[in-house]
Amino acid sequence: MAKKLLILAIVLTIVIGTGFPIMRSWAEADESVYIIPVSGEITPAMATFFKNSIKDAESINADAILIEISTLGGRVDSALEMKQAIEQSTIPIIVYISDRALSAGALISITAPRIIMAPGSHVGSAEPIPYSIKAVAAIRGEFEASAERNGRDKTIAAAMVDKEVDIPGLSPAGSLLDITAGTAKEYGYAEEVLEGRQNVLDYLGFKDAAIIENQPDPLIKLAQFLTMSNIAPLLLTIGIIAIIIEIFTQGFGIAGIVGIGSLALYFGANFIAGYSQWWPVVLFVIGIVLLIVEVFVPGFGLPGISGIIAMLTGIIFAAPDPT
Repeated sequence: MAKKLLILAIVLTIVIGTGFPIMRSWAEADESVYIIPVSGEITPAMATFFKNSIKDAESINADAILIEISTLGGRVDSALEMKQAIEQSTIPIIVYISDRALSAGALISITAPRIIMAPGSHVGSAEPIPYSIKAVAAIRGEFEASAERNGRDKTIAAAMVDKEVDIPGLSPAGSLLDITAGTAKEYGYAEEVLEGRQNVLDYLGFKDAAIIENQPDPLIKLAQFLTMSNIAPLLLTIGIIAIIIEIFTQGFGIAGIVGIGSLALYFGANFIAGYSQWWPVVLFVIGIVLLIVEVFVPGFGLPGISGIIAMLTGIIFAAPDPT
C-alpha cells in the first residue's frame, strides 16, 4: 500500500510540476494572441490550414491573430481564399512580414488592417503568371480593393501588379513595385518596422498575453508539398502515363505500382487540402476499369469513351480549379 501511495505521489508531482506552469500562464494572462505562420508557397493545403486556423482562433475567443509571413507567392485562387478569410474574421488581424511577402503573399498582407515589417523585409512584385491583360486587371482590382478597404493608397497597390502604373519618385512605368520596410512605412503600408515577434507583441500591447501558435501537422505539410504548382501536375502526368503503360502490358508490374502511387498522392493531397471529395476518386477508378474492359473488347467503343470521360471528370473535380 505504501509503495502504491509513493508511486501515486511521484506521478502527481510530475504532472503538477509540468502542467501547472502552463495552466498558470493561461490563468494569469488576461489576453491571448493566436499565431498563424504563412511560410513557403501559397498552395491549396496552405489555404485550408489558414482558414481552419482562423476558425480555431475564433472558437477560443483570441484577442488578436498575428500572421507571420515569409513567402515568394503561389496560387492566386488560394490567396483569394485566404484574403476572404481575413476579411470575414471577427478577430483583429495583424500581419508581420519577417523577410518577404511577394506576389500572392503581398495580397494577403495588404488585406490585413495592420502590417508590421521586419528590417530588411520587402513586399510587392505581384504580376500574375501566366501574364495576360485580363489577369492583370482582375488581380489589380483585388489589390486596389484591399488597399482602399484599409485606407491605403490604392495606386501603390496597383503598381505592385501592373507595371504600366507610373508613380513618380517611387515606381516608374515599366517596372513592378516592390517596396522595402522603410518605404512601406513612409507611404503608410507598414505601421512600424520591428525586429522579431516579441518586439511586435510588445508594440501591439500583448507583452504578457498567452501565445497560441498553430503549426501545420505532418499531413498538412505533405499535402502542401504535393499541391505545389510544379508537383501536382507532375504526379498527375506520371500517374496517367504509368496506368496507360500498365493497361497495355501483360501482368501487373512496376508501371502499375508507380501509376497507382502517383494518382493516390495526387488525389489524396487535394482531398486533405479540402479541394476534393471521395466521388471524383471513385469516378476516376471507374474510368480506369472501363479502359481495362476496352482493352479486351475489339475496336474502340462505349467502354473506352466512357472511361476517358470518367477519368477526365474525376481529375477536373479533384483539382482546385479546372486549369
